[in-house]
Order: sequence, then C-alpha cells, then structure tokens
Amino acid sequence: MRTGEAYEPLSRFRIASARRLDDALAVMRIRNPEVFSISSGLGIDTCEFVVNDSRFAQIGVTFLSYRRQVLVQAHEPTSLNIVWTIMGKGLLKSGSHSIPVSRSHAAVAAPHQEYAFNYAEDTGRIAFVIGAGVLEMYLAAALGMAPRGRLSLDPALDLSVGPGAALSRLMNFILTELDQPDAILGNPGAAAGLQDAIAAVVLKEHPHSHSHYFQSTARTAVPAIVRRVEEYLESQATEAVSMADLPRIAGVGIRAIQATFRKHRGYSPQEFLKSVRLKDANERLRSGKATRVIDVAYDCGFAKLSSFSADYTRRFGELPSVTLRRARARA
Repeated sequence: MRTGEAYEPLSRFRIASARRLDDALAVMRIRNPEVFSISSGLGIDTCEFVVNDSRFAQIGVTFLSYRRQVLVQAHEPTSLNIVWTIMGKGLLKSGSHSIPVSRSHAAVAAPHQEYAFNYAEDTGRIAFVIGAGVLEMYLAAALGMAPRGRLSLDPALDLSVGPGAALSRLMNFILTELDQPDAILGNPGAAAGLQDAIAAVVLKEHPHSHSHYFQSTARTAVPAIVRRVEEYLESQATEAVSMADLPRIAGVGIRAIQATFRKHRGYSPQEFLKSVRLKDANERLRSGKATRVIDVAYDCGFAKLSSFSADYTRRFGELPSVTLRRARARA
C-alpha cells in the first residue's frame, strides 16, 4: 500500500470534512445515529476531520482521520470492523482487550460489542466494515450448517506474516483499486469474488470461536453414530424424514443420539437436516432452472413455505425469491 501523509485513500469518495470535533461528531451520528461519541484528551475542540467511504459487495471501506488526539467510542456497533492505520498508530479497546493498531497490526472489532479507538495526533486509519451476518452466512455455507453460538474472532491480527499478510495484500489491492476510476470492483461479479476471498481467509485462517470446524479431522474425529445419522439424513433429505427412524440407523436410542450430536457437533439432527435442505434449495434457486420458490421448498423437503423463507433468509441473508430473481436475470 502507498504510505506517507501525502496519500489520502479513497479521496474520490469524500463523505465529509470538519474543523471542529462537534461537527465531526454530528457527521458520524448522521451516518450512525446515537452510536458514536468523540472526546479530546487535550480539551481542544479543533481538528482536521476527514472521512472517505466506499463499498463493494457487502463490505464498506472507510478512511478516517482527525489530525488530533481523540478518543472515539462506538456504543452499539452492528458490523465487524477490521482496523489498521496507514499513518500513525492507534489503540483499540474492546472488552478486556487492548490492541495496538499500526500499518502491520490490525484489530478486529466484533459486532454487538462496544469498543473505543484512541487516535494519536497523526493517525489515519482504514476500516473494512463487514456487514452484520455476512461472515455467518459464509460460515454456514462452508460447513453445511449453522453452528451454535455467536461467531467471535480473535481481536488481534498480525498483517506482517502468514494469513494476516495474505489478507493485508488482498485488502490493500482493494483499497488501491477503489481509487481508480475504472476499478474492477464496479463489476458485481468481481466484487463478490473479492468478498468471498476475504471471508475465506478470515474464517479458515484467522482464529475464531468456530475454528475447530475447519480442522482436517473435524468430520472424522466423531463417533460413528454421528456419521451414520448424518449420511442417512443427507440421503433422505428430500423425503419426509421421521426422527423416530434414527435409532434404527444409529443402533442407540434417540436421547443418546441427541446427546452425542450436541457434544460432538454442537447442533441437533433436526438442525443438520434443515441445513442440508437449505443448502440444496439454495443450489436449485441459483441454478436458474427453478420456476417457483414454492416448488423448490417442497421438493427440498420443507412443509411450510413461510418457515422455509424465514430459515432461508437467516441462512443466506436474502429472501429465496431474490436469489431466484437474480439467477433468472443471469440466465
């Protein structure tokens, strides 16, 4: 990435500038009502506030600088933020964590968790803002099911080595590309592909609460009971499956099956079956061959269209009708 104070990222996408902290706060609150508070440890209200903002797919990219030592607090964040600086340094505090932020070290601020960012006088920071539910959607798609528990990521991200360096190169490419008038990110397919790449690196390489699902032994290091039941449910997913049939398949009672699934998978057989059906429905809708959502729902084993639509939207972040309409437009 280009460095040095002469370079202002995303200058083509200037949202606002201000000379007073009160005005800067007003700008931030217009963008996110009642979320932010800004204070100066030096008791000085003047600043050189600049905020530039663009986006691709479902990820926002923001450059922000105050040219003043300030503390910015986000009280009700709904998105995940990956934050680093292109000039100066900062400190992000979230929960019990205090993460130094620089060109080579980023902080990951989780959604739904209040955080504060300390700007030094010369700090200019970049944030990749990943919309609420986006990573969860990728996680569910990669695993074939939605694991229990909220997704939480390690708050420290070293951008100088390993997967962090790869993610840094990818984000730097995007940042530089956005500065170009003929940016490839204007192509929806390219934008979606780059979002896919970011999600893949974050979920498969950066430590998080569900990292164990991506271990190579995750699927085999479970009791045979679980594997037999999952294979049976996958083969019968489009049929009317009764949980009463599972003891015959597994060779143990239904309570033992449920307990074993909870212990080794973190979800129930019913949840696994629903996930398989949703994945099948998504593939059929995206194929461009489907004609009606209701037909896909019933063919994939769903008895109620309303329940299917609600579950599908939670899993994939959009209504099934939207997926079908987009697929038809491409066909």
